Amino acid sequence: MAYQVLVLEDDYAIRDMIVSLLQDEGYRVLGAANGLEGLEVVQQSPPDLILLDLHLPLMDGKEFARELARREIHIPLIVVSAAIEAEEWAEAMGAVAYLSKPFELEELNIAVAAIRTRART
Repeated sequence: MAYQVLVLEDDYAIRDMIVSLLQDEGYRVLGAANGLEGLEVVQQSPPDLILLDLHLPLMDGKEFARELARREIHIPLIVVSAAIEAEEWAEAMGAVAYLSKPFELEELNIAVAAIRTRART
């Protein structure tokens, strides 16, 4: 079964770019525009990894991460954000990586591949 990634990003252009990149690398990719949609995806088809923007409508990324923890759902998170304080939030949320927007697509690909490799060991 293909490694599955959920991309939680409200900016359609950014989400589409990330989805395309990861699909080209052979990943199965699901997308959601807000935290509530993301929770639905996690419940219906739990991903192996979540790429999480912090500034989402309806339920922001921090609230989404807290809800996962409350439900005892342990899925690695990569926080992808332009917020100045995002790196601190990512660390506090237990994210396995943080990418600052804008980022290079290769940087994202390397981060996802590294987390996938760690999961296999």
